[in-house]
Amino acid sequence: MTTIENEYFAKKLGFEIVERKPDFVKIKATPQNDDTNALDLVHGGFLFSMADYCAALLANQNGKKAVSCNANILYIKPARPLCEIFAKAKTVFESEKTLVALVEIACENETLATMQTQLIVKKSL
Repeated sequence: MTTIENEYFAKKLGFEIVERKPDFVKIKATPQNDDTNALDLVHGGFLFSMADYCAALLANQNGKKAVSCNANILYIKPARPLCEIFAKAKTVFESEKTLVALVEIACENETLATMQTQLIVKKSL
């Protein structure tokens, strides 16, 4: 099962699991000043990584192993460093070989970005 312990990149970025259910996952992180771009905004790659990790936690449950094969992110508002950011993923569609997740990224109850991602479920990777 995917956890923070065996996800070194997620651990490095400070992602923490808040809640994990079969069809829902919530994580949080507080981006630091060195997680910003040249405009002093949280780098889009940080938000993308957060959404991707949240979707991976959702898909890699109950003995399943899954990897992203397609992801689309829409940045709505800029994120500021030191703001506690939450990502919430829910299952939109699931079959034996595919899971589609919708992830919302928010800070202070304002949506910053949304991601729709498709993950391929494998019996073994």
